[in-house]
Amino acid sequence: QILARFEESLLNSKTPDADPEGLGSFIKGLSEYFDRVMPISLAYSFERVQMKKFWMKSKVDDPTRSEIIRPSEVYGAEHLLRLFVKLPQLMQRANAPQDISRDAQTRFIQLLKWMDKEQEIFHKEIEPTDTEYLE
Repeated sequence: QILARFEESLLNSKTPDADPEGLGSFIKGLSEYFDRVMPISLAYSFERVQMKKFWMKSKVDDPTRSEIIRPSEVYGAEHLLRLFVKLPQLMQRANAPQDISRDAQTRFIQLLKWMDKEQEIFHKEIEPTDTEYLE
């Protein structure tokens, strides 16, 4: 998972702004928000079909799994960037405070810089889709 790798990287960097508590809170909040908005606001129509099939298949493959697979467990850097692009619009729609804390802004900048440096996160194998969504 990208956010876990980012968190590990920042904590291992031993920079003064690593702040494990604040970083953990940021990662958890961003991950939860991504999981909520991915299916409804970030996924393309064919990805919604793909997501539904994947979740149904995962339940068949592992009926003991008590929770559904979260989008943040499956989708990668490209989808996270979609969130960043839409974040101002989504926050406005959710009536979120206009003022994002300075810490959150700093974390977003750190994450984007890390993603720029870690280019291999963008070269994940993408599962081919079928054309069912066109019907």
